[in-house]
Formats: sequence, structure tokens, C-alpha cells
Amino acid sequence: MSGSSPPISRRVATIALLAIAVWATAPPSDSPAIVIDQLLAVVDGKTIALSDLVRYRILFAPDAPSDRLLHNMIDHLVVSAEAERFGIALPPPDQVAHAVERITQSYGSRAQWDAAMQRGHLTPATVDQLVAEQIRVETFLNERVDPFVFVAPADIDAAYRAAPERFKGQSLEEAEPMIEQALLKEKSAVKRLEYMARLRSRAVIRQIADAPVDSPARP
Repeated sequence: MSGSSPPISRRVATIALLAIAVWATAPPSDSPAIVIDQLLAVVDGKTIALSDLVRYRILFAPDAPSDRLLHNMIDHLVVSAEAERFGIALPPPDQVAHAVERITQSYGSRAQWDAAMQRGHLTPATVDQLVAEQIRVETFLNERVDPFVFVAPADIDAAYRAAPERFKGQSLEEAEPMIEQALLKEKSAVKRLEYMARLRSRAVIRQIADAPVDSPARP
């Protein structure tokens, strides 16, 4: 958490009013309470509600540990704001459609995807909007972080000598492209984490509640 607390946004107030409305209209006696939504965090004035987290899990992180989801979504918001500040355009509709199709296929069947959509109260338009923003974030990281990741020949040599049996008798020269790609991916992941940590340190973040342990996106 950094900076001072921002003023309560309109959406925060709306969520609060929804909670009051549910309480006021809930049946008396010992009937169980009904929770419509829950505010989890505010990032530079933008809210993250439980419903946002459910949708994020369904679309982008179905296998992520529940205790990492909120952290990941906060990172998403701070990078998204930076991408917008740098003028990164939203992707064209055909690129979005292709990405949505990959997500749909990852669920194994249309019935499972439809069930996930229903669980997240997602519409096709909402899916397109969220996926487009995710692509913009990835494009920004590809352009602003990944180009500054380098793998030195000494790193490749060290990786080869550390476990030559992994390369099934290949020489260093033969294994070099595969080793380089693996090291680039590893170093890029570390560099992205460092970059997002810097963005978080400059953002005004209020975590209001912990994300509840949720069931996996895929049944």
C-alpha cells in the first residue's frame, strides 16, 4: 500500500448502496444473508470487486491460486493504466475474436464454457471488452519490458553445463536456440515482476478485503 487514501469513487458508493439495499430488503428471522458483491480493493480510484475477480479467474487465470488472484489483478490494473498513458491502442476485433476462441477451447467443451460464462455473469460483449484490455496489457509489456531482456553466451553455456543430460546428447551449438528461448522466457518473467512492482509502488492502493478462497474456474 502506498500514498494516501483516495476519495470514495462512484462505484464504491454504488456497491455500498447495493449492500444496504440487500440488507433492507432481506427477509427477517433466520434467513441467510444474500451477498450481491464485495469490494476488495481500490487502485488509483478504480475498484476491484469480487465479481471482477471471478471474471478475471474465468478468462485469464483459471488455475491460479486463490491467494494470488487479487495481487495479479492489481498488477493488471496498474499496467493497464500505464498502457493507456503510453497510447497503446486496443487490438482489432479479429485479434480479440481469435483470443476469445482460444479461451473457449481451453474449457474443453461448449457446455463447460457456457457454465463458466453463467457463473461469471459474462456476456459476449463483456468478454470481448475484457480480453481486448488484456491483449493491450500484454502488448505493452512486449514493447516496454521484453526488448530489454538479454541472454549472454555465458548464461547459455552455464545452463548447458549444469544439466547436459536434459538435451539428449545434443551439442551446445545444437541446444543453444532452445536454451536461449528458455532463458529469455525466465528472465522476461522476472523483469515483468520487477516492472510491475515499480508501478505498484507509485500507485495509490487500498486493499479493503482479502479475496475469499474460490473454487476453480473449471469444474
